[in-house]
Amino acid sequence: DDALPQVMSVSGPDGAGQTSANVPRSVPSEVTITVNKAPSGVKASVYSAVVGSSAVGVTFATVDAARIAQVVLTSPSQESAGEVYGLIVFGAAPASCVSACCEAASCVVDCQGVSTACFSLLAYDDLVPIAS
Repeated sequence: DDALPQVMSVSGPDGAGQTSANVPRSVPSEVTITVNKAPSGVKASVYSAVVGSSAVGVTFATVDAARIAQVVLTSPSQESAGEVYGLIVFGAAPASCVSACCEAASCVVDCQGVSTACFSLLAYDDLVPIAS
């Protein structure tokens, strides 16, 4: 839907992508998500975020007159390598609104009353020795 918020870029400590970024799995990582078509009338100070099954703190958030929002958060370390879904919530998230809705494409139903934008983080195993 053209009216819904859309992730434009995700950047982490090891580069950026359109909807995902690589992050080391063993340590928390600062991630910046840029979202187009952020809902008007919602202050950046009430944005929240979920990575995997964890609510994460938003370190910084801003939105401009063109409705482009930037959200900086700290992704927690992960148990294992692999893809982890994340969710930016433009307001207070209802209890049913978790990042699993990104994988299931059910955020419109699970997060009724708030707009959301999905992204993913590709956690790689940074503890495996690499030959150089």
